[in-house]
Amino acid sequence: MPYKKNRAGLFVPDDDLIKPGVCNMFAATHLSGFGGGGEAPVEYATLDSGNNPGVNSLSGGDLVLTTSFANYGWTCATVGKSSGKWYFEMSIDQACKADPGYDLFGFVHSTDSGGTTTPLGNTANSFGYYAVDGKIRNNSTGTAFGSSVPAGLVMGCALDMDNGYAYWRRDGVWQDSGDPTSGASGTGAGASGLSGTYLPCASDYSGTGTGIYTFNFGASAFADAAPSGYTGVTV
Repeated sequence: MPYKKNRAGLFVPDDDLIKPGVCNMFAATHLSGFGGGGEAPVEYATLDSGNNPGVNSLSGGDLVLTTSFANYGWTCATVGKSSGKWYFEMSIDQACKADPGYDLFGFVHSTDSGGTTTPLGNTANSFGYYAVDGKIRNNSTGTAFGSSVPAGLVMGCALDMDNGYAYWRRDGVWQDSGDPTSGASGTGAGASGLSGTYLPCASDYSGTGTGIYTFNFGASAFADAAPSGYTGVTV
């Protein structure tokens, strides 16, 4: 459908211009850019209040996650991916309990179920970069991978679902000399053998602390450019 700007500077369908006093249903957040042919804008993922077994709090257009003080379950994105190459970031605004803290950033398979005491990385198909020690947690086990991540830094994750690998970035540096463009070789990947649908996710791992994390799925500029061939997590 072709779009154009109305008098308020908002993009609306060409055949349904906004009239005074009528709500502009297309002035939503997390939309970015129109194609040269007037195509609809790209829509990006947010965090999902309906996939929030950790009973965490969402704000900032569902991009800011404040973990429950007493619980340590995860919160996922609204969109999962089973193919393609995807990139997303999370800044640690407040580390949980310590600094570096008990903060986990990664993804979970769509079939995994969580609860108020199931942190990311404690199920067979969830993977989380643990900020306190730089390990990748999966199935309740941590594997040495990268460096710890204090508050104020940005973490990135490149999810290559065409080849089944995932890579993590800390403050702009790919950990374990990872190369998200390495394709089938999976150079420096932190997770491998991925198949099915995975959703970006985060949690803390403390029943006596709160973490605050801000996600970017691509609706605004990334802190560090996405790897070649990767895009933000679109709906």
